[in-house]
Amino acid sequence: ENTTTTYTNWLDPVVIRFIVTDEMDMPMEFAKVTLDTIMQETGEWGHTDFEAITAGAKTPFTIEKAGYTTITDSVDVTMENDTLFFMMARNQFNIKFIVTDTAGAALENAEVLVSGIDTLMTGADGSVMFDLVLIGDYDYTVSKGVQYAAATGVLSVTDKDDSLTVEL
Repeated sequence: ENTTTTYTNWLDPVVIRFIVTDEMDMPMEFAKVTLDTIMQETGEWGHTDFEAITAGAKTPFTIEKAGYTTITDSVDVTMENDTLFFMMARNQFNIKFIVTDTAGAALENAEVLVSGIDTLMTGADGSVMFDLVLIGDYDYTVSKGVQYAAATGVLSVTDKDDSLTVEL
């Protein structure tokens, strides 16, 4: 009688699959996943497989993508193949400034300076959009010629797209 015995030991290689999604549970393509010293990118379905990983070690990993908060942790590599799920949170947001006069009318061509970011001019609707602003606090100055007093303040970018109305 023929019998086959398979032994799994700590030296057998395993596969670790990383599945990465965004906050809406959509697959995250092109996220960079580094397991120990090996870097791979996720594909269109948001996953990447690390093959031939030696079991028995706590292995550090990092998941990175521009515009999202980096995930850094470690995984205990056991004798079993494993699938790990991660949701990446945005860390860059769109901030809209709306500039009006004291009567509430839109001010076109007002200058909006956000320190460390850029200086932009408002459009006909009195608004201007600063795209992909990192979480943090930023000083701003809004001005329009000599006929309006400049306004200054601090813009606090937290965890969402936002708008700020500034009256001159």
